[in-house]
Amino acid sequence: MVRIQRRKLLASCLCITATIFLLVTLQVVVELGKFERKKFKSSNLRDGHAKMEEEPTQLYSFRKKDSLILNRKKTVETDSYPIMLWWSPLTGETGRVGQCGEDACFFTINRTYLHHPMTRAFLFYGTDFNIDSLPLPRKAHHDWALFHEESPKNNYKLFHKPVITLFNYTATFSRHSHLPLTTQYLEDIGVLKSHRYLVPLPSKNNLRKRLAPLVYVQSDCDPPSDRDSYVRELMTYIEVDSYGECLHNKDLPRQLKSPASMDADGFYRIIAHITDWLPSNRSAILVSEFSHPRELAAYIRQLDSDDRLYEAYMEWKLKGEISNQRLLTALRERTWGVQDINQDNYIDAFECMVCSKVWDNIRLQEKDDRRPAVVGLLVCARSLSFLILSQTKFSCFV
Repeated sequence: MVRIQRRKLLASCLCITATIFLLVTLQVVVELGKFERKKFKSSNLRDGHAKMEEEPTQLYSFRKKDSLILNRKKTVETDSYPIMLWWSPLTGETGRVGQCGEDACFFTINRTYLHHPMTRAFLFYGTDFNIDSLPLPRKAHHDWALFHEESPKNNYKLFHKPVITLFNYTATFSRHSHLPLTTQYLEDIGVLKSHRYLVPLPSKNNLRKRLAPLVYVQSDCDPPSDRDSYVRELMTYIEVDSYGECLHNKDLPRQLKSPASMDADGFYRIIAHITDWLPSNRSAILVSEFSHPRELAAYIRQLDSDDRLYEAYMEWKLKGEISNQRLLTALRERTWGVQDINQDNYIDAFECMVCSKVWDNIRLQEKDDRRPAVVGLLVCARSLSFLILSQTKFSCFV
């Protein structure tokens, strides 16, 4: 019996020893692999820097546009086109030649083109912009372009002069961008004039019997604008139905739960300098025109009790008359479309804008157009709060 126990103990010791030996061997193999990879990477980096130092100071010779012939059957020769490298993998495009009017560029998210001699521009998506991951060192002929259709608060770094001035070209909601995206969610002027979601006044008055005169729909709580505090104060002077997570006090009515119903005439996206983009001078109630929520509440109660005064805000839509020439011009002259298969989308337009700028610099053989973005390009309104008023009767935005 004792002999059997000894054999079991010996077998266990052998198994443990063998296991330890295998683990140590595996660790040694892993460490050797890491060492070889580091050695290979360091060698590549040294070679890459050496090649960079040997590059001539003059601009590279690009093939003239009239001789650029795109043939999908052949492998794309990147040496023939300026390379536009998306540093943020927004498009997911591993490599394609894009035709931009009389110009063509090679667009890719492949970062192995970082040190390629034909790389001329780096494209960044604002929300993903990270100062800890940049295509450095930046060469004299490298243009940086920013695409940021979201609110500036999505990336606070872009507020500051040392960051925003890194970019030569921009596409943002600001009219001061090289490619303004101010009307990015407006398909065309017909959408503003449409009566598809227009609720007749008698129906609105009927809904008013069980709904508050105002509705607040917001689930992004406590933003820099401090709009929740404004609405909270407004609630002390007038009834407000809040359907979102912020200041929630009521569940969404059944008739408003379908997406089609929510895509209604009374819901607007907030944009800066709203008075420059309203369809007419009397089409919205602006919070900024009232010194205190108490005054705004009093005016809304007045509209609530006077149909004729309220309808004055809807006259432009009922007549289909848009008097704002700035808005009409912006929609007519923009180079991209919204949900229109016959037009480029704004990302395509952004890529082509940068491509054309790069070609302009190549043709000029100088950098006159390589100016940084405008300081203060991305700004938010002062902390006054944004308020979206009810579809049942009112629309309010700044």
